[in-house]
Amino acid sequence: MCKDNEVMMEITLPRIVINVELVGTNSLLGSLCRYFLENHPDCLKNIGVLNPEEIVFIIEKVAEDIDLHYEIRKVRDAFKIKENKIVVNIES
Repeated sequence: MCKDNEVMMEITLPRIVINVELVGTNSLLGSLCRYFLENHPDCLKNIGVLNPEEIVFIIEKVAEDIDLHYEIRKVRDAFKIKENKIVVNIES
């Protein structure tokens, strides 16, 4: 854990798998935030230094008119994670 006056250079995390029933606007970003709040609340204050092995979203359904690529880029930009570490599996 990081004390208030310490600066984190990188937080390495194992593969994260998140199930999402329905993707709408901000669903992927919201699901990832909820995951961190429930499992690693201290990590959110260190956004930008997270280095996950991989983040896998398992999606059941995507709502109409949702640009899934745009939703993935929101996750990438908000958490400053390389896009190649974000994997999306859509179950049919």
